[in-house]
Amino acid sequence: MVNILGAIAAVYGVYGALAILMQAHKMLIKHESCDISLPYMSSYVGGYAVWLPYGFLARSFPLIIADSVGLICGVFTLVIAVTLRGPACKPVKTKG
Repeated sequence: MVNILGAIAAVYGVYGALAILMQAHKMLIKHESCDISLPYMSSYVGGYAVWLPYGFLARSFPLIIADSVGLICGVFTLVIAVTLRGPACKPVKTKG
């Protein structure tokens, strides 16, 4: 039962990790990344970067697979966001 749950978790984790590539695709089509939060993307990548070594230490194949894919997809998306970020991306000042 544990192996089945691990396989399901790995598949779901990989699917979730690949979902961030939709953001990368959107940025590449629009040629800008102003609507992407760099702090969020950094924490997304950081989460996978922390969980991956844990997966290795725990010898958990499902964690290693899901976190490897997540880290690769997250770094790819973050690099695109930073590369496309230009001077036109300025925070909107609010009154108050």
